[in-house]
Order: sequence, then structure tokens, then C-alpha cells
Amino acid sequence: MIRADGTARRCVSHLPAQLSGSGLAWAPGRHLLAVLISAGDYSLRGGYVVDVSTGRRTRGLGPAVATAAFGPSWSRDGTSLAFVSRAHRIFIVRSDGGDGHYLDLWPQR
Repeated sequence: MIRADGTARRCVSHLPAQLSGSGLAWAPGRHLLAVLISAGDYSLRGGYVVDVSTGRRTRGLGPAVATAAFGPSWSRDGTSLAFVSRAHRIFIVRSDGGDGHYLDLWPQR
């Protein structure tokens, strides 16, 4: 994070620098940042929620799903995230990493 004037720069995610991010999204009205990492070290790929006030990060999306996903997008109340996969599926997960499930955009064949 950095202020608009370029001061007070600080790291909030503590994710390895060599990983490639595929998406960032701020939770509405909350101090949470969703980070999707879909490239780089396979074991570190995933969807993470970072509490920028504490630096705590929670993994809500595993590497297999993250490799084929893009997004993320927050719910209006900031309690859940959606990631869209290249297989035309939406993965929904709570901001605490729980209750992950798929929604299909159309029936799978």
C-alpha cells in the first residue's frame, strides 16, 4: 500500500514476490484485500484474503482452482468472494475461507 502522494509505503500481503497475481479486489467497506495468484510456484497458488490492518492472510482457494481462475469479485456486503474459472464455473467462498462451492454458468456435459 502507498499513499497517493507516494509516502508511507508498506507491504500488506507478505506473499512471495516471484508469484504472479491475476487479480486484486478491495472488499466494500472493509479492510480486506482479495488476491488471486494463478502462476508461479504451484503450492503457493490460490485465492487469499489479506486483512490489511493486521497483515493476516487466509487462503480460500486452492492451487487447482486458482490455476484456472480469474477475478476476484466481492459480494456487496464484503462477506464472500467469487472467482470465475475458464471452465465456465463460478467458485464462491466466504471471506474467512469457508464454505467454498461451485456455481455452474450452464450445465456441464
